[in-house]
Amino acid sequence: MRRPMQEHDALERELKELIAFEERGVDVSPGGKWSKMDKKAIKARVRMIKNRLAAKRSREHARTYVQELEGTLETLQSKNEALARRLAAVEAENNKLRRLEGLEAGNGGRTDEEEDKDHNKPA
Repeated sequence: MRRPMQEHDALERELKELIAFEERGVDVSPGGKWSKMDKKAIKARVRMIKNRLAAKRSREHARTYVQELEGTLETLQSKNEALARRLAAVEAENNKLRRLEGLEAGNGGRTDEEEDKDHNKPA
């Protein structure tokens, strides 16, 4: 069964207490609980706390990274939509100008491709 997660600050505080006890032999914990533990248990506890803190930092980093990616995705999607609208408008204008050019050339509004097809037909 998993223990409830401890607060980040509580783990940091416990880690500092354990490191102080390891280095100086001074037990600053409430009730002197570290002096009752053997060195192996203290080292294991330090390693476990460091691992938990590193895992928490890693999860926070991943969460931040995903949020940044989502923001970038939204920005790029809106730019893509704007460019698609702009492309459609330019294509419509281009088609309109081609039709006008065809009318002015006197081919009755037919495109160059239609003219080419008519010229290539057998007589």
